[in-house]
Amino acid sequence: MEVTKTILFINLIIWTSLAGAADAYKVVSEQADKIFDEKIYHVQTTIQQGEKEINRFTMNYFRAASGDKKGQAVLLVGGSNSNSDVYSIGANPLVKDLASQGYAVYGYSPRTKGLSLGFCQKEAKKCDEMKNWGLKTYLSDIELMAQKIKAESGLAPVLVGMSLGSILSFKALAAHPNYYAGVVFIDGNSYSTDEKFKKGFETDCLNATKAIASGEYYDTSMLGFKLMANLFVNNPGGKSPVVNGLTNYQAFFVATNNPVPNAFPGYTYVAMGDTPFSYKYSPVENLLDMVEVVNELEPMKLIQDYSCEIARGVKNYKRDYAVINIPVLGIAAEKGFGAFMQESIIEMGAKDKSFILKPGYAHADLLTADDQRSALNDDIINWLKKRF
Repeated sequence: MEVTKTILFINLIIWTSLAGAADAYKVVSEQADKIFDEKIYHVQTTIQQGEKEINRFTMNYFRAASGDKKGQAVLLVGGSNSNSDVYSIGANPLVKDLASQGYAVYGYSPRTKGLSLGFCQKEAKKCDEMKNWGLKTYLSDIELMAQKIKAESGLAPVLVGMSLGSILSFKALAAHPNYYAGVVFIDGNSYSTDEKFKKGFETDCLNATKAIASGEYYDTSMLGFKLMANLFVNNPGGKSPVVNGLTNYQAFFVATNNPVPNAFPGYTYVAMGDTPFSYKYSPVENLLDMVEVVNELEPMKLIQDYSCEIARGVKNYKRDYAVINIPVLGIAAEKGFGAFMQESIIEMGAKDKSFILKPGYAHADLLTADDQRSALNDDIINWLKKRF
Protein backbone atom coordinates (compact mmCIF):
# COMPACT_ATOMS: atom_id res chain seq x y z
CA MET A 1 0.00 0.00 0.00
CA GLU A 2 1.12 3.60 -0.56
CA VAL A 3 1.97 5.61 2.54
CA THR A 4 0.14 8.83 3.34
CA LYS A 5 0.95 12.18 1.77
CA THR A 6 1.76 13.48 5.26
CA ILE A 7 4.62 11.00 5.66
CA LEU A 8 5.87 11.81 2.16
CA PHE A 9 5.86 15.51 3.01
CA ILE A 10 7.80 14.97 6.25
CA ASN A 11 10.37 12.81 4.49
CA LEU A 12 10.70 15.40 1.71
CA ILE A 13 11.62 18.00 4.33
CA ILE A 14 14.22 15.66 5.87
CA TRP A 15 15.81 14.75 2.55
CA THR A 16 16.00 18.27 1.16
CA SER A 17 17.43 19.62 4.40
CA LEU A 18 20.26 17.09 4.17
CA ALA A 19 21.21 17.91 0.57
CA GLY A 20 22.67 20.96 -1.13
CA ALA A 21 20.28 23.00 -3.26
CA ALA A 22 22.16 22.38 -6.54
CA ASP A 23 21.89 18.59 -6.33
CA ALA A 24 18.94 18.34 -3.98
CA TYR A 25 17.50 14.93 -3.20
CA LYS A 26 13.76 14.45 -3.08
CA VAL A 27 11.43 11.59 -2.24
CA VAL A 28 9.59 10.45 -5.35
CA SER A 29 7.48 7.68 -3.82
CA GLU A 30 7.11 5.44 -0.80
CA GLN A 31 5.35 2.11 -0.56
CA ALA A 32 4.83 -0.06 2.50
CA ASP A 33 3.96 -3.73 2.87
CA LYS A 34 4.60 -6.77 5.03
CA ILE A 35 6.88 -9.59 3.84
CA PHE A 36 8.18 -12.97 5.04
CA ASP A 37 4.73 -14.24 6.04
CA GLU A 38 3.83 -10.70 7.16
CA LYS A 39 6.35 -10.88 10.01
CA ILE A 40 8.54 -8.11 8.65
CA TYR A 41 7.36 -4.55 7.92
CA HIS A 42 8.93 -3.11 4.76
CA VAL A 43 9.03 0.40 3.28
CA GLN A 44 10.52 1.10 -0.14
CA THR A 45 11.49 4.72 -0.74
CA THR A 46 12.54 6.02 -4.16
CA ILE A 47 14.81 9.06 -4.03
CA GLN A 48 15.84 11.29 -6.92
CA GLN A 49 18.82 13.63 -7.10
CA GLY A 50 18.35 16.68 -9.29
CA GLU A 51 15.83 16.94 -12.11
CA LYS A 52 16.66 13.87 -14.24
CA GLU A 53 14.45 10.86 -13.47
CA ILE A 54 17.24 8.41 -14.21
CA ASN A 55 19.15 9.71 -11.17
CA ARG A 56 17.02 7.69 -8.76
CA PHE A 57 18.04 5.15 -6.14
CA THR A 58 16.02 3.09 -3.69
CA MET A 59 16.18 2.81 0.07
CA ASN A 60 14.52 -0.22 1.64
CA TYR A 61 13.62 -0.30 5.33
CA PHE A 62 12.80 -3.47 7.29
CA ARG A 63 11.78 -4.08 10.89
CA ALA A 64 9.84 -6.68 12.84
CA ALA A 65 6.10 -6.16 12.37
CA SER A 66 5.68 -6.37 16.13
CA GLY A 67 7.89 -5.37 19.03
CA ASP A 68 10.47 -2.63 19.50
CA LYS A 69 10.67 -0.20 16.57
CA LYS A 70 13.87 1.54 17.70
CA GLY A 71 16.59 -1.08 17.49
CA GLN A 72 20.15 -0.38 16.33
CA ALA A 73 20.16 0.63 12.67
CA VAL A 74 22.05 -1.53 10.14
CA LEU A 75 22.73 -0.27 6.61
CA LEU A 76 23.27 -2.99 3.98
CA VAL A 77 25.28 -2.26 0.82
CA GLY A 78 25.50 -4.87 -1.96
CA GLY A 79 28.25 -5.88 -4.36
CA SER A 80 28.89 -5.45 -8.07
CA ASN A 81 25.69 -5.37 -10.18
CA SER A 82 23.91 -5.74 -6.88
CA ASN A 83 21.12 -4.17 -4.85
CA SER A 84 19.57 -4.78 -1.44
CA ASP A 85 17.41 -7.63 -2.80
CA VAL A 86 20.41 -9.98 -2.59
CA TYR A 87 20.10 -9.86 1.21
CA SER A 88 16.57 -11.32 0.99
CA ILE A 89 17.39 -14.57 -0.84
CA GLY A 90 16.76 -18.01 0.61
CA ALA A 91 14.80 -19.43 3.55
CA ASN A 92 16.69 -17.48 6.22
CA PRO A 93 18.11 -14.37 4.55
CA LEU A 94 20.12 -11.77 6.44
CA VAL A 95 17.38 -9.12 6.19
CA LYS A 96 14.82 -11.40 7.82
CA ASP A 97 17.11 -12.55 10.64
CA LEU A 98 18.34 -9.04 11.49
CA ALA A 99 14.84 -7.53 11.52
CA SER A 100 13.50 -10.47 13.56
CA GLN A 101 16.18 -9.76 16.17
CA GLY A 102 14.92 -6.18 16.57
CA TYR A 103 17.36 -4.34 14.33
CA ALA A 104 16.21 -1.51 12.08
CA VAL A 105 17.50 -2.69 8.71
CA TYR A 106 18.11 -0.41 5.73
CA GLY A 107 19.19 -1.52 2.27
CA TYR A 108 20.74 0.56 -0.50
CA SER A 109 19.77 -0.19 -4.12
CA PRO A 110 21.77 1.98 -6.54
CA ARG A 111 20.54 3.87 -9.58
CA THR A 112 21.17 0.94 -11.91
CA LYS A 113 18.40 -1.15 -10.36
CA GLY A 114 15.71 -1.74 -12.96
CA LEU A 115 17.76 -0.39 -15.87
CA SER A 116 17.98 -2.79 -18.79
CA LEU A 117 20.13 -2.98 -21.90
CA GLY A 118 16.99 -2.69 -24.01
CA PHE A 119 16.00 0.55 -22.30
CA CYS A 120 19.47 2.03 -22.68
CA GLN A 121 19.64 1.11 -26.35
CA LYS A 122 16.31 2.86 -26.88
CA GLU A 123 17.01 5.80 -24.55
CA ALA A 124 20.74 6.21 -25.12
CA LYS A 125 20.84 9.88 -24.13
CA LYS A 126 19.23 9.15 -20.77
CA CYS A 127 21.62 6.28 -20.06
CA ASP A 128 24.61 8.41 -21.01
CA GLU A 129 24.09 9.85 -17.52
CA MET A 130 25.87 6.70 -16.30
CA LYS A 131 29.15 8.22 -17.43
CA ASN A 132 28.90 10.26 -14.20
CA TRP A 133 28.02 7.38 -11.87
CA GLY A 134 31.33 6.68 -10.19
CA LEU A 135 32.37 6.23 -6.57
CA LYS A 136 31.36 9.81 -5.78
CA THR A 137 27.76 9.16 -6.84
CA TYR A 138 27.39 5.93 -4.88
CA LEU A 139 29.01 7.42 -1.79
CA SER A 140 26.78 10.50 -1.97
CA ASP A 141 23.68 8.28 -1.93
CA ILE A 142 24.98 6.10 0.93
CA GLU A 143 26.07 9.06 3.02
CA LEU A 144 22.70 10.75 2.59
CA MET A 145 21.00 7.55 3.77
CA ALA A 146 23.27 7.44 6.84
CA GLN A 147 22.39 11.05 7.67
CA LYS A 148 18.67 10.35 7.31
CA ILE A 149 18.89 7.26 9.49
CA LYS A 150 20.64 9.20 12.24
CA ALA A 151 18.23 12.14 11.91
CA GLU A 152 15.22 9.85 12.36
CA SER A 153 16.54 7.41 14.96
CA GLY A 154 19.25 9.36 16.75
CA LEU A 155 21.60 6.42 16.16
CA ALA A 156 24.45 6.14 13.69
CA PRO A 157 24.00 2.96 11.58
CA VAL A 158 26.32 -0.01 11.40
CA LEU A 159 27.51 -0.44 7.81
CA VAL A 160 27.41 -3.95 6.32
CA GLY A 161 28.98 -4.31 2.87
CA MET A 162 29.40 -7.36 0.66
CA SER A 163 32.11 -7.52 -2.04
CA LEU A 164 32.04 -4.12 -3.78
CA GLY A 165 29.82 -3.09 -0.87
CA SER A 166 32.86 -3.57 1.39
CA ILE A 167 34.86 -1.18 -0.79
CA LEU A 168 32.01 1.36 -0.73
CA SER A 169 31.71 0.95 3.05
CA PHE A 170 35.41 1.57 3.52
CA LYS A 171 35.30 4.68 1.33
CA ALA A 172 32.24 5.98 3.20
CA LEU A 173 34.00 5.47 6.52
CA ALA A 174 37.18 7.16 5.34
CA ALA A 175 35.17 10.22 4.25
CA HIS A 176 32.87 10.49 7.28
CA PRO A 177 33.89 8.13 10.11
CA ASN A 178 31.49 9.82 12.57
CA TYR A 179 28.48 8.89 10.44
CA TYR A 180 28.71 5.20 11.42
CA ALA A 181 28.74 3.16 14.63
CA GLY A 182 30.49 0.07 13.28
CA VAL A 183 31.25 -1.83 10.10
CA VAL A 184 31.03 -5.40 8.79
CA PHE A 185 33.05 -6.23 5.67
CA ILE A 186 31.78 -9.38 3.92
CA ASP A 187 34.25 -10.93 1.49
CA GLY A 188 35.44 -7.70 -0.03
CA ASN A 189 38.71 -5.84 0.16
CA SER A 190 40.19 -2.57 -1.03
CA TYR A 191 43.82 -2.99 -0.01
CA SER A 192 46.63 -5.51 -0.25
CA THR A 193 50.37 -5.40 -0.77
CA ASP A 194 50.14 -8.66 -2.72
CA GLU A 195 50.95 -8.07 -6.40
CA LYS A 196 48.54 -10.83 -7.48
CA PHE A 197 45.69 -8.99 -5.80
CA LYS A 198 46.59 -5.65 -7.37
CA LYS A 199 47.20 -7.13 -10.83
CA GLY A 200 43.59 -8.24 -11.27
CA PHE A 201 42.31 -4.77 -10.45
CA GLU A 202 44.91 -3.19 -12.73
CA THR A 203 43.48 -5.19 -15.64
CA ASP A 204 39.95 -4.06 -14.79
CA CYS A 205 41.21 -0.48 -14.51
CA LEU A 206 42.73 -0.55 -17.99
CA ASN A 207 39.69 -2.24 -19.55
CA ALA A 208 37.24 0.23 -18.00
CA THR A 209 39.38 3.21 -19.03
CA LYS A 210 39.47 1.98 -22.64
CA ALA A 211 35.72 1.37 -22.66
CA ILE A 212 34.94 4.88 -21.41
CA ALA A 213 37.31 6.40 -23.98
CA SER A 214 35.34 4.61 -26.72
CA GLY A 215 31.99 5.87 -25.39
CA GLU A 216 30.91 2.75 -23.46
CA TYR A 217 29.42 3.96 -20.19
CA TYR A 218 28.07 0.70 -18.76
CA ASP A 219 29.21 -2.91 -18.47
CA THR A 220 26.88 -5.69 -19.67
CA SER A 221 28.77 -8.80 -18.57
CA MET A 222 26.03 -9.78 -16.08
CA LEU A 223 23.73 -10.43 -19.04
CA GLY A 224 25.79 -13.56 -19.79
CA PHE A 225 24.96 -15.01 -16.38
CA LYS A 226 21.32 -14.08 -16.77
CA LEU A 227 21.22 -15.80 -20.17
CA MET A 228 22.81 -18.98 -18.80
CA ALA A 229 20.41 -19.03 -15.85
CA ASN A 230 17.44 -18.67 -18.20
CA LEU A 231 18.66 -21.50 -20.43
CA PHE A 232 19.41 -23.67 -17.37
CA VAL A 233 15.76 -23.39 -16.33
CA ASN A 234 14.03 -23.45 -19.70
CA ASN A 235 16.27 -25.62 -21.89
CA PRO A 236 18.69 -27.54 -19.64
CA GLY A 237 19.50 -30.25 -22.19
CA GLY A 238 20.17 -27.88 -25.08
CA LYS A 239 23.64 -26.98 -26.33
CA SER A 240 25.06 -23.97 -24.55
CA PRO A 241 25.66 -20.93 -26.79
CA VAL A 242 28.07 -19.61 -24.16
CA VAL A 243 30.30 -22.58 -23.25
CA ASN A 244 31.23 -24.83 -26.17
CA GLY A 245 30.66 -28.57 -25.81
CA LEU A 246 28.38 -28.37 -22.76
CA THR A 247 24.66 -28.43 -22.21
CA ASN A 248 22.94 -25.40 -20.73
CA TYR A 249 22.61 -27.35 -17.48
CA GLN A 250 26.34 -28.07 -17.33
CA ALA A 251 27.38 -24.61 -18.49
CA PHE A 252 25.67 -22.85 -15.59
CA PHE A 253 27.54 -24.94 -13.02
CA VAL A 254 30.88 -24.54 -14.76
CA ALA A 255 30.51 -20.78 -15.20
CA THR A 256 29.68 -20.21 -11.55
CA ASN A 257 32.60 -22.34 -10.33
CA ASN A 258 35.37 -21.48 -12.80
CA PRO A 259 37.99 -18.95 -11.69
CA VAL A 260 36.82 -15.42 -12.47
CA PRO A 261 38.78 -13.70 -15.28
CA ASN A 262 41.25 -11.09 -13.96
CA ALA A 263 40.64 -12.14 -10.34
CA PHE A 264 43.34 -13.30 -8.00
CA PRO A 265 44.22 -17.04 -7.66
CA GLY A 266 41.60 -19.31 -6.15
CA TYR A 267 38.68 -16.88 -6.41
CA THR A 268 35.39 -18.46 -7.50
CA TYR A 269 31.72 -17.51 -7.15
CA VAL A 270 30.37 -20.80 -5.80
CA ALA A 271 32.04 -23.90 -4.32
CA MET A 272 31.37 -27.11 -6.23
CA GLY A 273 30.10 -30.28 -4.55
CA ASP A 274 31.64 -33.76 -4.43
CA THR A 275 29.62 -34.98 -7.41
CA PRO A 276 29.76 -33.49 -10.93
CA PHE A 277 27.58 -30.46 -11.56
CA SER A 278 26.57 -29.86 -7.97
CA TYR A 279 27.23 -27.19 -5.36
CA LYS A 280 28.72 -27.83 -1.94
CA TYR A 281 26.85 -25.23 0.11
CA SER A 282 24.39 -23.34 -2.09
CA PRO A 283 21.12 -24.76 -3.49
CA VAL A 284 20.86 -24.01 -7.18
CA GLU A 285 17.51 -22.30 -6.49
CA ASN A 286 19.28 -19.69 -4.38
CA LEU A 287 21.84 -19.06 -7.11
CA LEU A 288 19.09 -18.64 -9.69
CA ASP A 289 17.30 -16.19 -7.38
CA MET A 290 20.53 -14.26 -6.99
CA VAL A 291 21.05 -13.98 -10.74
CA GLU A 292 17.42 -12.93 -11.19
CA VAL A 293 17.55 -9.97 -8.78
CA VAL A 294 20.97 -8.51 -9.62
CA ASN A 295 21.22 -5.49 -11.92
CA GLU A 296 21.82 -5.99 -15.63
CA LEU A 297 24.16 -3.03 -15.99
CA GLU A 298 27.12 -1.62 -14.04
CA PRO A 299 28.48 1.91 -14.57
CA MET A 300 31.88 1.78 -16.26
CA LYS A 301 32.91 4.89 -14.32
CA LEU A 302 32.33 3.03 -11.04
CA ILE A 303 34.47 0.09 -12.20
CA GLN A 304 37.20 2.47 -13.31
CA ASP A 305 37.16 4.41 -10.04
CA TYR A 306 37.49 1.53 -7.60
CA SER A 307 39.71 -0.74 -9.72
CA CYS A 308 42.22 2.02 -10.51
CA GLU A 309 42.32 3.16 -6.88
CA ILE A 310 42.92 -0.35 -5.58
CA ALA A 311 45.56 -1.12 -8.19
CA ARG A 312 47.48 2.12 -7.73
CA GLY A 313 46.56 3.73 -4.42
CA VAL A 314 48.07 1.53 -1.72
CA LYS A 315 49.61 4.45 0.15
CA ASN A 316 46.32 6.33 0.41
CA TYR A 317 44.42 3.22 1.42
CA LYS A 318 46.83 2.50 4.26
CA ARG A 319 46.40 6.07 5.49
CA ASP A 320 42.61 5.87 5.33
CA TYR A 321 42.50 2.47 7.05
CA ALA A 322 44.35 3.93 10.00
CA VAL A 323 41.57 6.46 10.76
CA ILE A 324 38.88 3.77 11.17
CA ASN A 325 38.41 3.48 14.93
CA ILE A 326 34.89 2.04 15.23
CA PRO A 327 34.24 -1.70 15.82
CA VAL A 328 35.16 -3.77 12.76
CA LEU A 329 34.21 -7.29 11.70
CA GLY A 330 35.61 -8.96 8.60
CA ILE A 331 34.11 -12.18 7.24
CA ALA A 332 35.92 -13.83 4.32
CA ALA A 333 35.30 -16.86 2.11
CA GLU A 334 38.37 -19.05 1.69
CA LYS A 335 37.71 -19.29 -2.07
CA GLY A 336 36.76 -15.63 -2.26
CA PHE A 337 38.82 -12.76 -0.90
CA GLY A 338 40.14 -15.09 1.81
CA ALA A 339 43.40 -14.17 3.45
CA PHE A 340 43.66 -10.92 1.47
CA MET A 341 40.99 -9.49 3.78
CA GLN A 342 42.85 -10.26 6.97
CA GLU A 343 45.74 -8.06 5.92
CA SER A 344 43.43 -5.07 5.52
CA ILE A 345 41.66 -5.68 8.85
CA ILE A 346 45.04 -5.65 10.61
CA GLU A 347 45.87 -2.28 9.04
CA MET A 348 42.76 -0.61 10.50
CA GLY A 349 43.16 1.70 13.46
CA ALA A 350 40.25 0.21 15.41
CA LYS A 351 41.03 -1.44 18.74
CA ASP A 352 37.94 -3.63 18.39
CA LYS A 353 38.46 -5.65 15.21
CA SER A 354 37.63 -9.26 14.44
CA PHE A 355 38.22 -11.53 11.46
CA ILE A 356 36.44 -14.78 10.54
CA LEU A 357 37.56 -17.02 7.66
CA LYS A 358 34.99 -19.45 6.25
CA PRO A 359 36.89 -22.58 5.11
CA GLY A 360 35.71 -24.08 1.82
CA TYR A 361 33.22 -21.34 1.02
CA ALA A 362 33.39 -19.37 -2.23
CA HIS A 363 32.35 -15.75 -2.68
CA ALA A 364 28.58 -16.00 -3.31
CA ASP A 365 28.11 -18.91 -0.88
CA LEU A 366 28.06 -16.50 2.04
CA LEU A 367 24.70 -15.14 0.83
CA THR A 368 23.26 -18.17 -0.96
CA ALA A 369 24.23 -21.14 1.25
CA ASP A 370 21.50 -23.55 2.31
CA ASP A 371 22.44 -22.92 5.95
CA GLN A 372 22.63 -19.15 5.75
CA ARG A 373 22.76 -18.73 9.49
CA SER A 374 25.97 -20.68 9.99
CA ALA A 375 27.46 -19.27 6.78
CA LEU A 376 26.97 -15.62 7.70
CA ASN A 377 23.96 -14.43 9.71
CA ASP A 378 24.85 -15.81 13.15
CA ASP A 379 28.36 -14.35 13.05
CA ILE A 380 27.01 -10.87 12.28
CA ILE A 381 24.17 -11.00 14.81
CA ASN A 382 26.40 -12.32 17.62
CA TRP A 383 28.93 -9.58 16.88
CA LEU A 384 26.22 -6.91 16.92
CA LYS A 385 24.67 -8.15 20.17
CA LYS A 386 27.96 -7.81 22.02
CA ARG A 387 28.49 -4.21 20.90
CA PHE A 388 25.17 -2.44 20.28
